[in-house]
Amino acid sequence: MSGDQSSPNTVLVKAAFPNLSGRLKTGQYVTNRIVTSTSRQLSVPVQAVMMQAQQPFVYQVVPLSRALPKIKASTQIPEATKQKLEKLPPSTPIVVQSPVQLGALQNSRYPLLSGLARGTQIVVSNTALLRSGMLVKIANPN
Repeated sequence: MSGDQSSPNTVLVKAAFPNLSGRLKTGQYVTNRIVTSTSRQLSVPVQAVMMQAQQPFVYQVVPLSRALPKIKASTQIPEATKQKLEKLPPSTPIVVQSPVQLGALQNSRYPLLSGLARGTQIVVSNTALLRSGMLVKIANPN
């Protein structure tokens, strides 16, 4: 490899590979990405991440029965809201703010360093309108 002195972001690379479709032409410029390493790890989409006091978090979807003990113990949730939630079916989906530790943004996703388990459902839309303990309706992903 040698660098093209006319542009700091251009690298001249010579390689032999099949061009069965004939779409690539000699001397043609292409946009590419050089991958220097890869790893498999959990990640979250950028639109799911919110910040509060420089701490990233996501809204996790959990059944009401799992969050109800913390909701009852909270001093920030009004008593009327607590009573209303206690009357709902235990499987009712609600959101809970969950702090996460993230790596550097890559291709519109943050690598997840800690804070969530594999298979955890998180909210990816309307996150600015949410707060912990809110009821949510899960949209069909299709």
